[in-house]
Amino acid sequence: MNKSLYIPITAMLAVTLSLTACHDSDPKAKYEDIYGTWEQVGYGDVLVINKDGADYYQHTRQTCIKDSSLDNTELGEFINDLDVPTDQQSFSVRLQASNLFKAQLTRLDQLPVSCQADRLITTATPTRQFEHLWHTFNDYYAFFDQRGVDWQQQYTTYRPMIDDAMDQKALFSVLADMLAPLDDDHVSLSTGDDGFSPAQPPNFVIALYQAFQQQSEISDFNEFEEAQLDNMQQVQGTYLSQVKQAGGPDDEVALWGRIKGDKGDIGYLQLSRMAGIDSQVDLSDIDTIDPEKDLIAIENIMQQVTSDLQDVSALVIDIRFNGGGLDSVGMAIANYFTRQHQLALSKYTENWQGRSQHVKAYLNPAKQHLLVPIALLSSDMTVSAAETFLMTMRSIPQVSVVGEPSSGALSDVLTKNMLKGLEADLSNEVYLDHAGRNYEVSGVPVDVATTAFDLDGFAKGKDTALDAALDHLSAQIQ
Repeated sequence: MNKSLYIPITAMLAVTLSLTACHDSDPKAKYEDIYGTWEQVGYGDVLVINKDGADYYQHTRQTCIKDSSLDNTELGEFINDLDVPTDQQSFSVRLQASNLFKAQLTRLDQLPVSCQADRLITTATPTRQFEHLWHTFNDYYAFFDQRGVDWQQQYTTYRPMIDDAMDQKALFSVLADMLAPLDDDHVSLSTGDDGFSPAQPPNFVIALYQAFQQQSEISDFNEFEEAQLDNMQQVQGTYLSQVKQAGGPDDEVALWGRIKGDKGDIGYLQLSRMAGIDSQVDLSDIDTIDPEKDLIAIENIMQQVTSDLQDVSALVIDIRFNGGGLDSVGMAIANYFTRQHQLALSKYTENWQGRSQHVKAYLNPAKQHLLVPIALLSSDMTVSAAETFLMTMRSIPQVSVVGEPSSGALSDVLTKNMLKGLEADLSNEVYLDHAGRNYEVSGVPVDVATTAFDLDGFAKGKDTALDAALDHLSAQIQ
């Protein structure tokens, strides 16, 4: 964490097909209905379940690897909220007990053709790794058209550069070049030593660098960035009174208080991320993030927030620097601002297999409400689960969005094994808001457009976007 008030951890939990916890005394009896071969359509995941456990495959139309095997004890740690229709041709589970959406699996008569013994990849050569990655994106990446990338042309350009004599570092370089045109925060390539993302820098970082080049007092960009963030924090402090902080190991997840001045009795809540909220989390190790503990922690925080701000006339929620995390955390927060049960989000996959079944998530009012006009501050650094939070909040009539459209990277991260310690992340899901609109690539739109981070304004002691939000709310409550 660089700055507790402004720079969040980007806690994108890369989940493929993992089945989460149910603790039956006799798990084999529980699983008998789901013995067989199953596919999570649209994800490239196949699970073969039998009395001894399960084998997990990752496949495309042309390639397949056997990723892992689970014994019954391990499988027993992965089954949660199991629902099997009477025809036993499908079943659903939650990827984690806290997830908003259930994974849908469909029965297969046999393993896909590419996973048969004569086709299964068992030896990782650079050629096979390249083919598996290209076909994985070709079959499951959902947004080539929206991002203007001709994926077939990428194959034509980069396939001749691959030979089995090259080392893994050279292979990584070619694969990174092939992925480079995908300006997507949820696309990445990684090994134990190297990482690559094709996402372009957000507007704030570009503006910071331009400002850095236009001055001569500070020669190191990181030092300049720290100075700017310190000033932003100080300016923020001039707007607030009765400030409290909570969440994470250093109380850096949520900050709330009241706005000073004559704009009306307006509350303020800043949320830096949607995961890593439990105080015991180790932010250097994503595996320590526990979704169940995070949900308990955010509920405790929101009860404090709504209690402290119960008499405000309006509220600003600032997620300009929120890098995402768990959809379920965002939904838990939104439940404190709605008066009714209603559709919040849905999602599906659409690829070579067609369009998958929509899965839906709903708002459910918390017992302790704060039903006032709300202005949400957004930027293109508002990413992933912070964007689904934006979409969810926009389904609530008294909510407006102020600032800049969000990043446009809403899909959950689909992580795929590319062998020899190489992994690739991609976006395969289409998220829709309550009215059926998709904002992948374009970002969640705003109702009041203004510069999210006006560096000149901060230099003069003003937060332009926050001022716009306060003016917008004041007009509603006067």
